[in-house]
Amino acid sequence: AQASGVDVPASALTKAKGYLERALADPHTVAKWCVTDGCKMAARFSMLRALAAAGDRRTDFLQSIYENRAKLGTAEQTQLALYLRQTPGFASQANTVAAELAQNVYQTGRYANAQVPDTWFGSPTQAQAAYVQLLAARGAPAADQDRALQALVAQQCKCGWPGLEDTAAALRGILAYAQAQHGAPNFVAQVSVDGKPSGDARFRGFSAPAHTFTFNDLKAGSHTIVLRKRGNGTLHYVLSYTYSLNADSPGRLAGLRVRRTIRPVNQPTALATVDIAPQGQPLTFAAGNVYDIAVQVITDHPVDRVVITDPLPAGFEALDASFQTTAAYYQPLSSDWQIDYQQIYRDRVTAFAQHLDAGVYTLHYLARSVTPGDFLWPGTSAYLLNAPEQFGRSAFRMVHVSGS
Repeated sequence: AQASGVDVPASALTKAKGYLERALADPHTVAKWCVTDGCKMAARFSMLRALAAAGDRRTDFLQSIYENRAKLGTAEQTQLALYLRQTPGFASQANTVAAELAQNVYQTGRYANAQVPDTWFGSPTQAQAAYVQLLAARGAPAADQDRALQALVAQQCKCGWPGLEDTAAALRGILAYAQAQHGAPNFVAQVSVDGKPSGDARFRGFSAPAHTFTFNDLKAGSHTIVLRKRGNGTLHYVLSYTYSLNADSPGRLAGLRVRRTIRPVNQPTALATVDIAPQGQPLTFAAGNVYDIAVQVITDHPVDRVVITDPLPAGFEALDASFQTTAAYYQPLSSDWQIDYQQIYRDRVTAFAQHLDAGVYTLHYLARSVTPGDFLWPGTSAYLLNAPEQFGRSAFRMVHVSGS
């Protein structure tokens, strides 16, 4: 607060430093519950960081903390690498910790996610923010810093980050990233398709950071898209495309895996599972029956802001289990608590998850076979809201609803 121009009484800072010094010497004296070696080590590291923020950078217990860093959480280990780097005489230890952390970073074309194991020490947002700070302090390549920042921004929910502590950590990371940049952008970007100019956008300062160009109904065949830049600054761009699918389309695995399982309601036996492999014979159902539909989303790395959509075949309708008339007879199996939001529409069911660690997650809903006939059941899809190139889709399947 003092460094930001807030009028802080000198006596307050003096008393705070005295408290930190006592806690650094023996954390148990200020927190009676802190008796384990792991707790004392984490507390001492917090005190070292706080004293450094007040202009008193120390090395008390620092070597011991470094040697026992495996007991710290990912966020604290990242902060330790940053602290070691900023402390004279500890450059070698800083490089060692940074190299260890790099082994647990999941990188894609858009993101660099610091993967956080299940731990009480630090949240995914705090770990990601610390990773952004560390890259900025190390002068990492601009592309690496950009990917880490994108991953941090993607962890936002509607009102910011999950909690005040996460928000404070995220803002520190963003500030470190901003301070590492070299001036505001001032350039013009031009887009051309097949040699013909299709639009340009001016980037001056940070008031309008993004522009979107959409090209609809491109003819079949190859096309060339060229971007040109005039002026100073770095142009970041994303090129994405969508396409129509055939009735026999297989599934896709591009960062996520999705599969659908159909069971008779209130029964454990599965009638069919639709994965990514191309499907054979149509699924057959009798009209008027109710089924439990399970949609599984599988990820081998932490992901944020996952959108799940399961379209229904035309002969089916989804049932709202919140209605008493439905709940009296039928109940879907429980969905995983990490699925934050689920909505039933006439022709589909959608769901949303703010954050998923590596694992298998399932949502359930009820559907009734209503209209006899042959129908196409499109594949279930899941994708990242901020990075749709990471997605998964199950295969399409034909459905036959019999009249009896």
